[in-house]
Amino acid sequence: MIGKEILGYTIESVLGEGGMATVYKGVNQQTNHSLAFKVLDNKLTSSESLMTRFRNEATLGINLDHPYIAKVFNFIKDENVPMILMENIDGCSIAQYFKDRKCNLSEKIEVFIKVLNAFGYAHSLKVVHRDIKPSNIIVDKWGNPKVLDFGIARIDTQEGVGLTRTGAHMGSLPYMSPEQIKGIKNIDKKTDIYSLGLLLYELISEKPVFDSETENSYLLPTKIMNDAVPKIEGAAYARINQIIKKATNKSPEDRYSSCKAFKSALLDNEVFKDIEGSNKNDEPKFPKSVYQAYLEVTKEDAVNNDPDPEYFSRSEFKAAIIIGCVVLLLFLMSQ
Repeated sequence: MIGKEILGYTIESVLGEGGMATVYKGVNQQTNHSLAFKVLDNKLTSSESLMTRFRNEATLGINLDHPYIAKVFNFIKDENVPMILMENIDGCSIAQYFKDRKCNLSEKIEVFIKVLNAFGYAHSLKVVHRDIKPSNIIVDKWGNPKVLDFGIARIDTQEGVGLTRTGAHMGSLPYMSPEQIKGIKNIDKKTDIYSLGLLLYELISEKPVFDSETENSYLLPTKIMNDAVPKIEGAAYARINQIIKKATNKSPEDRYSSCKAFKSALLDNEVFKDIEGSNKNDEPKFPKSVYQAYLEVTKEDAVNNDPDPEYFSRSEFKAAIIIGCVVLLLFLMSQ
C-alpha cells in the first residue's frame, strides 16, 4: 500500500494495525491535507459477515457527527479492496496522553467529561459502542479526545436488531461488562457505562482493573463477574471511588442511567472538595475558579431540554474562555 495513490492521496505510512484492518496515513500532495485509510485485511474480504460488519462500521460512523468522535467520511473499494476514509488524528491514546503529560486529577476529569459527552451523544442515537478501552480513545494535541472504532457497535432497539449477532462475545475481555461475558441478548448503553467506569479507574490509578497480560484468561471472566473494582487510595479519591463503584455495579439497573447522570456525579461539589483537600501534586495547575467556570458551562449544557446535546456551542465556548481569562487576570492581579 505504501506509495499507492487513492483519490488524490498518497499512502505514506502505517498508523496502526489490528486484527481485522490496517490503518494508513494518506496525504494530498497539493494541499498537504491528510486522511486515515482503514483497510480491511485481504484475507477477510471473503467473509460475508466481516464485510458486512466493516461496511456497517463505515455507515454508522458517517452518521455520527460530534467533535469528540473521529469523523468517518466514506466507504470505498479500490481495486476491490474495501476501506474506510477517516479523519487522521495527530495524537495518542488517552492513557498515554495522561502519562506523558503527568496530568493531575482535575485535568483527567476534564478530558473524561468530554469522553462522556461523546458517548452520551452516541447513546442519544441508540448507538452502543461495546468496545470502550484506552486504545479506542485518541487525544489530540489540543487535549480533545476522539472516540474510535465503532466496528462492533450495535443499535439499541426494542426488537434487539443489532449490527452484530446477539449473544456474541464481542469486545476486549478486560473491559467487558458482566452482561457481555454472559452473552445476554439486547444489551444497552449500561454496558458502555460499565466500561467507562473501568476506564475512569484506569486513567486515575494508571493501572487496569482487570489485566489480561498478568491474569489467567480462563479465570478473568469469573473475576469480571464477581470481583468489585478496588478503591483508589488517597483522600482526593473518596467521592471518585463512590462514582466508579456505581458505574461498575454488576447489575445494569444499579449503574448510572446515562452518561449525563455519570457526568453530573463528576460535576458534584464533593469531587472538588476532595481535589482541593488533596496533596499538592493533585491540585489544579490553574486557579480552581477558572476550572469551575468551564465546568459550570458544561453543567448547564448537561441539564438542558435537548436530548443529550453534550457539547459546547461556539457561543458557550467563547463565554467560558472570556470568563476564564477575566478570572485568571483578577487572580494574577491579587498576587
